[in-house]
Amino acid sequence: MTILKALKSRKAMLILFPVLFISLLIVVGILLQQRIRTMFHTYVEQEVAMDIDMLANRLDARFGAELMGMENLIRVKGTDSWESLLAADDAEGMGIKRMGVLAHRGRAIVGDSLKVSEWDGIRQSFQGYPAISYAHGKGLLLTVPIYYGANIRYVLYRHYTEEELAKEFDIDCFDGAGRVMLVLSGGSVPMSSGEWSEADHSYIGRMERGGILRQLRAKLYNAPSAALYDQNENVVFMADMKRMDGQVIGFVPASALDGGLIAVMRLVIWVFSMLVLLFIVGTAYLFTRERRVMESDQASRAKSTFLAHMSHEIRTPLNAIIGMNEMILRETQEKNVRIYANRAHEAGQALLGIVNDILDLSKIEAGKMDFIEADFRLTEVLQRVYTLMQLRAAKKDLALLIKVDPTLPTVLYSDATRLQQIMVNLLTNAIKYTPQGSVTLSVRRCAPGNVPEQVTVPADHPIVLIVEVRDTGIGIKPEDVKRLFGEFVRVDTRRNRNIEGTGLGLALTQRFIQRMGGIITVRSTYGEGSTFTAWLPMCQHTEEQIGEFDVQKAVAVAEVQHTPIVAPDAHILVVDDNEMNRFVAQSLLKETQARVKLADSGRACLDCLRQAHYDLILLDDMMPELSGTETLAVIRREHLAEGTPIVVLTANAINGAREKYLAQGFDDYLAKPIKMEELTVLLRRQLPQAVQAVPEAAPAPAEPAAQAAGVEELPAEPAAETVTPAEPAAETASPVAADAEPTAAESGIDTALGLMYAGGSDELRRTMLQMFVQMQPEKAAKIAAAYAAADWQNYAIEVHALKSTSLSIGGRTLSAQAKALEMAAKAARDAATPENEREAALAELHAGHEPLLSAYAALAGEARRLLTE
Repeated sequence: MTILKALKSRKAMLILFPVLFISLLIVVGILLQQRIRTMFHTYVEQEVAMDIDMLANRLDARFGAELMGMENLIRVKGTDSWESLLAADDAEGMGIKRMGVLAHRGRAIVGDSLKVSEWDGIRQSFQGYPAISYAHGKGLLLTVPIYYGANIRYVLYRHYTEEELAKEFDIDCFDGAGRVMLVLSGGSVPMSSGEWSEADHSYIGRMERGGILRQLRAKLYNAPSAALYDQNENVVFMADMKRMDGQVIGFVPASALDGGLIAVMRLVIWVFSMLVLLFIVGTAYLFTRERRVMESDQASRAKSTFLAHMSHEIRTPLNAIIGMNEMILRETQEKNVRIYANRAHEAGQALLGIVNDILDLSKIEAGKMDFIEADFRLTEVLQRVYTLMQLRAAKKDLALLIKVDPTLPTVLYSDATRLQQIMVNLLTNAIKYTPQGSVTLSVRRCAPGNVPEQVTVPADHPIVLIVEVRDTGIGIKPEDVKRLFGEFVRVDTRRNRNIEGTGLGLALTQRFIQRMGGIITVRSTYGEGSTFTAWLPMCQHTEEQIGEFDVQKAVAVAEVQHTPIVAPDAHILVVDDNEMNRFVAQSLLKETQARVKLADSGRACLDCLRQAHYDLILLDDMMPELSGTETLAVIRREHLAEGTPIVVLTANAINGAREKYLAQGFDDYLAKPIKMEELTVLLRRQLPQAVQAVPEAAPAPAEPAAQAAGVEELPAEPAAETVTPAEPAAETASPVAADAEPTAAESGIDTALGLMYAGGSDELRRTMLQMFVQMQPEKAAKIAAAYAAADWQNYAIEVHALKSTSLSIGGRTLSAQAKALEMAAKAARDAATPENEREAALAELHAGHEPLLSAYAALAGEARRLLTE
């Protein structure tokens, strides 16, 4: 019974397939015929436009020759005697008739008097220009000025009646099938050899009303001539005449031009029949091949989804473990506990590296890998790379060398995180497979003439960085080099069976490099060592050079600068309109034991300064009512903070922002979200007398948890002291619900990034997540209200705050969206913005506003989910 059903099904398929195939052929044939007709019509329109352009040029040149002949006649004959100038035998010899000379107001010296009001050309020639003018029913007038010395006293004219014009300039257009009309400012006159009937004139009128002529005039903005098929199968054409300041218009029946279409259609039918055979043969092959490809893609997507999910599920608790272990290292003084914690830290970092590699690979395969470009200092990247790799190399008694081209710029523009990851991956791989000797990292500039063709060089301030890692390790066999960059690939496994690794490092490195527009190559001698070379295109925004770079000295200086400090006698004022930003700054300053006071506006800041003295002020710039820059101006004018460093606290971490704020009077610059290391360096620089180094393994001060809101001072003053009462929470609901499902925009949170901005404290990170979730409805409502009112000033302020708060919890994608809309809002509100740029900015705002709110809600939902784990 089952076999019978299968046979019936197979027979039904055999009957159904030819029917579907024939139906498909009919549809394809109709579509192909329409496509060929469209292509043919386009070709005909182009050819007609070219012919009419040449016709218009000839006609224009003919009238130009007439004017030149008149000017020559004046020079040859002179102007002593008008009778001599216009003598019948001489005039006929020059081929010119019906001429005359006019004085001002059209009074005839010789010939007929003419009205200046009817002929614009007379007035133009008295101003010194040869001219051609037309008056409906009266004909065409050619005029040239007659000079007496430097003055114009008379005008020589040549007059064509409309009958003479059609006869003298008869145009045989498309073998007599076409109709041509000369359109000038004074009217129009038929010019073709065929007679213009009432139907022809009526047809041109219909084309004017139907919009065909309007379409042709629009095309003349970019081309001297144009032609279009109309609904009646005529081809209408138009061309400019520059000298005459007019146009040639007309039409030709399409039947006079479509002769080649029949031959083309016959050829198409023959070719189409041959394609049918190829289609029958190829269908079975393509069907089988496509099915296999789909199965392979589904398996790949399933693998990527599984890896991403599992990596995320593993990394979430792992980050908490690493964060708690970091707190043990900070607070414990017991030697054995520190040894155990250090070993746990190393193991955790190794496991986190493997999980991150798998997650990065799945992101790349899904097309969701983010590259965040910004200005960065190359020396800082090299310091971090050396710090990460030096201990690993020392454990194997390997020399780790770093060589840097002294002519490299100090600041580059690219993704510093990916650059660091590329260097770390290459060095990790080299150290693994080098039992003795050295590993050398070289960073230098590539000469413009030596850049490989595969490298995509940016157009603006380009520089190609060569990153080279050379080792004295075991080398690679020639047959293994080709598969070296494959996923989960480990070469020479028998020899390297004791070496740990997933086989993802080089695969990810190549993907990162290619995503940045660069390439990577490898040279290796088996048993002697390998050299990996990456060409990375970037931008440079400064000509300042690194100079001689001693990485060990630089790392030592950096370690001193980033050593935790305490400043118990320092009074610090933090001013920010965003509650979450105030809380983060207060929490990061907690370990310094400084007395911190918070203010939520520029006016609250001024009130604080009028009541007390502070040793340091961290002042946000983008605030409503009174910005940080405006607040600074009041402080300076009223001498409220004499001798107190005022540091701008801003998320405008773009090229030139630091210099701009320093020029406005700020003493220093700190980017948001705040990094603990940068905050430490700032305090050491601005409070040299107040800060004290924290003794090694000193326990953190036992302070109560910081409040999430309000304005208070720690630890001297009570936490409840308020400078400016916080605004009540908005009662209106957010346009996008806080628990809305994530949209197509990526809603993932980079936990490692959030932990970094939380100073390594998982407790602080979770508090920041909770505040982000609580603030989302109110902040989203403010953004929506500013958008609805087209209040781009406050819109820029609100998305500016969102840019830093989302990044501080690890929301890279939402931060990038907010940054783009902030720049657009600033351009839209600025009166100096050119109109075209303003329109582009408004278009970006309208297109990106709803996706921003959706992504905001999705990120809050993801944060809420993380809090429940």
